[in-house]
Amino acid sequence: MVSGLAEGIDACAARGALDAKHAICPTLAVLGCGVDVVYPASNRILYEEIIERGAVVSEFLPGTRVERYHFPIRNRVMSGLAHGTLVVESAERSGTSITAGYAHDQGRDVFAVPGRIGDEMSAGPNGMIARGEAKPVFSPEEILAEFSCLYVPAETRPPANIVLLSSLGEEQRAICRLLKSGEMSFDELCDSLALPIGSMNANLTELQFSGILQVLPGRRYCIDTDRVKLKDI
Repeated sequence: MVSGLAEGIDACAARGALDAKHAICPTLAVLGCGVDVVYPASNRILYEEIIERGAVVSEFLPGTRVERYHFPIRNRVMSGLAHGTLVVESAERSGTSITAGYAHDQGRDVFAVPGRIGDEMSAGPNGMIARGEAKPVFSPEEILAEFSCLYVPAETRPPANIVLLSSLGEEQRAICRLLKSGEMSFDELCDSLALPIGSMNANLTELQFSGILQVLPGRRYCIDTDRVKLKDI
């Protein structure tokens, strides 16, 4: 999920992606300033979470402050990084319409949520739909259907394999028991189990190749619950 870290829909979309299983929905923020400048400042917590679990990018040098003319430049990068652009609300002439225009030029799909006629913030998406510049959508599933080659619905995935913890080595069992309660970083695992770094690396690599663990951004690990179910017998 690519956004500009702006207040409103951008922030809500980023938060939704972070709260989802981010191995499936990685989160990317494109800034209209240097990557070390938080804008808007009210989204600092969100900015820090995206750095930890996704990525913050910019084509501006570190330390570059925000300027109005930076945002159209940023929007070009946003649309180029995404497979498609979704317009939820916008005025007829806005930064969002600029992003949608870039998406067209880049050969990307554009989607729009229809809004109430006469509502200023629905003028953008309604106009794009009327001009044939955007596909009207009413649910996330309609967008996912357009990218079915990239997304496998949960109901069509093969059933998870059952893995008995007793079949694993002592150190691997300890790692899995910790991760059953949630994701952890490499350092957190080392500290919790007091294992040498080399031993931890070897165990995590073997568990990953066995399909039991999943590696997340920031070198964090979790049980791949889509593929395995652990049973402690």
